[in-house]
This record gives sequence, C-alpha cells and structure tokens, in this order.
Amino acid sequence: MPELFNDRIGIDIIDVTSENFDAQFESMLNIVEQYKYVTIDTEFPGIVLEPVEQQDSLSAWNYLQMRANVNALKIIQLGITFSNDIGDEKDSPPQTSHC
Repeated sequence: MPELFNDRIGIDIIDVTSENFDAQFESMLNIVEQYKYVTIDTEFPGIVLEPVEQQDSLSAWNYLQMRANVNALKIIQLGITFSNDIGDEKDSPPQTSHC
C-alpha cells in the first residue's frame, strides 16, 4: 500500500520504505521549496522505563521518563506536514480570512 488518499480530510498518507525512500525524499525536497514550514510528529511504542531517582517536580520526572523511553525505543511512525507562511498545507484547500 504505497500511497493512500483520505477523502475525508484531504491529505496524502504515504508509506515510506527502503524501496521508495530516495524518491520520497526527493519529493519532499521539491515540496519544501513552496511549503517552507515543516511539522514533525513522532510515535513510539509506549512506556517501558521509569526514572529510579526522586525528582523535585512532576515535570522533571515526566521529562526523564520521556527521555529514557525515546532513547531506548525505536520510532514506529513519523509524520511530516508541510505548510506555507499563511498556514496552507500541501494539498489542502487555501486558508480564507474574513475581516
């Protein structure tokens, strides 16, 4: 399933593998000429490690937990969205503003 189109939200979902990586990377290089803002979303399989030392705050504990798991686990999904300087995403309807 190399490429999917989701009619409901109007986006392309492309399955990138070692066989099509070079072509997809070239495509991204062309896209970024017009859509210069790139948003990256990563997915990891979950939480398998927890910090063992006591932290001063819940935020510090959460950060250490996240860092340990990201460093220990392999990424399972990478999402990339391209948009221009007014927020239009590639292959999405243009933004309209009402003043």
